[in-house]
Amino acid sequence: MTECVHAGSGFTDVDGRERRRRTEASGSPGVPDGRGVGCEPRRHPRGGSRRQEEGGVVSPIERLAVRQLEAYNASDLDAFCDCYHEEVEIWNDRTPAGSGIEGFRDRYRDMFERWSFGGEVSNRLVAGDHAVDLEHWWRIDPDTGERSEGDLLVRYTLREDRIGVVQFIRV
Repeated sequence: MTECVHAGSGFTDVDGRERRRRTEASGSPGVPDGRGVGCEPRRHPRGGSRRQEEGGVVSPIERLAVRQLEAYNASDLDAFCDCYHEEVEIWNDRTPAGSGIEGFRDRYRDMFERWSFGGEVSNRLVAGDHAVDLEHWWRIDPDTGERSEGDLLVRYTLREDRIGVVQFIRV
């Protein structure tokens, strides 16, 4: 069991190991609410997290997770794909769904060109070269106007300064 003790940018578990965990408020993508496991929210007076506002260290995988979500919500396919490794592996649950940046780009091209869509992260866990987001997504079919939405866990793994593995897990 982990006991939360606020310590700078994260929390310290009972073994004394520094841990970082970031969760994001569901109101806006990219706005952390500063909670650690089992802790009350810690808000900066200006609304951001202490770690972000005071220039704390953010891991490369966390930076990429934020950047790709911003590009996704801006419908910027080039900026979105720039966050991913040339040999990115795509997984749907435990099933391989493709690999390589060109296949990845093709997977999203129609949606980015024609659909209305977006996503927001309510929780993000960062550990080493991995980040896991709890994301709420929505999209509107351009042909029917039908809206669909749902929640996913999205796991990102760093590879050579880009996202090398992305895994979508239905919740």
